[in-house]
Amino acid sequence: MEVEGPQTLDRKGGGFDELMRDQMDADDPKLPRASASYVNKDEPFHIQQRTYERQYAQLYYARLSMMRPPLEEQVARKWPGVEVLPILNFGIEHEGKDLVAIGTLYKDMKLRPSILDEYIKDRGMSTALNATSFCADDDKMILEDEGARMALAGAALPVQQLVTGIVVAVRGATDASGSFFVSDMCYPGMPDQVPRPLIEEDKYVAFISGIKLSSKKRDLIQLQMALDMLAGNLGSKEEQHLASRVVRLVVAGGGVRAFEKNTQ
Repeated sequence: MEVEGPQTLDRKGGGFDELMRDQMDADDPKLPRASASYVNKDEPFHIQQRTYERQYAQLYYARLSMMRPPLEEQVARKWPGVEVLPILNFGIEHEGKDLVAIGTLYKDMKLRPSILDEYIKDRGMSTALNATSFCADDDKMILEDEGARMALAGAALPVQQLVTGIVVAVRGATDASGSFFVSDMCYPGMPDQVPRPLIEEDKYVAFISGIKLSSKKRDLIQLQMALDMLAGNLGSKEEQHLASRVVRLVVAGGGVRAFEKNTQ
């Protein structure tokens, strides 16, 4: 595939904005589209048979079991000598003692809509789903392992930066209410990377989302500009060269408009 701009018009004198120009010089060479080998490996993720027997708890426990050993190594290096206890073992005798707990985070978000509301046709469901964010200042974090769970608190806990499902180690102490006041946190870190061959020239994958093609109110100008950019019909020579190095386009969600149920 070749990247080529629109046909050149004769313009004499004066400059124009490179970002908005609609033609290329007559002497500009055609830019060949870069290519790259591609192997589709999404087969393991295809749903062969729909079943509702699986629960997220099993996934979280399996993830915690796999992430615990590397996390324990990180804890030993970061906090040498600090005792690590299962959440179930935290008792009155450990109140105020500096300890470490390992588990999976759960973020309690009051603004997050419940799937049960959809089945009872809650009129407020559509309003909740249209919210730009389900986060709130009073969100709370809970740490859970295979045996129990406990509430987390403390100024060192970055609630707004955390999400459900993260496996972490927290250092701190419990108080009389049973809450664990976090003084520091530790993450498993990055796994060993699989060696990959280095390419001799830069190649890119473009991501696009929010197209919403089925929406009657959709403004197609933005989509057309994106297509023109990827095709090399927009921008300066440097930007057109960059567009020619795009070897794959991924539509990352938002391809069609979400169905809006009429509750009136």
